[in-house]
Amino acid sequence: MGQASLLGGVVFLSGCNQGIENNQKTVVGIEPISCDLVTRIAPPSIPISCVIKLTQDPHTFNFTPKQTKTVNNARLLITLGKEMTPSIKKWFNNPSTVVIGVSAIK
Repeated sequence: MGQASLLGGVVFLSGCNQGIENNQKTVVGIEPISCDLVTRIAPPSIPISCVIKLTQDPHTFNFTPKQTKTVNNARLLITLGKEMTPSIKKWFNNPSTVVIGVSAIK
């Protein structure tokens, strides 16, 4: 699942065309590292949202209601996994979640 998930996410992001409508759902990077990766590989037309700020600890992070709504409405979630961010457990097995961290390695 791990490498296939990462590859699928990268292919998805790199294959998006520039004509994406503005009302399309965002791609969400949960941790600062995953958000940085998404921001670097996604075309400029893809709306990106970052959840955890660089100054916050992902290990003890808890989602606010607004952040929960952002994650629930995301087109794609990119995360380092439940080892890095335990609060992602709720979305870990969601088909729109791509894990790029330790959880992706079997």
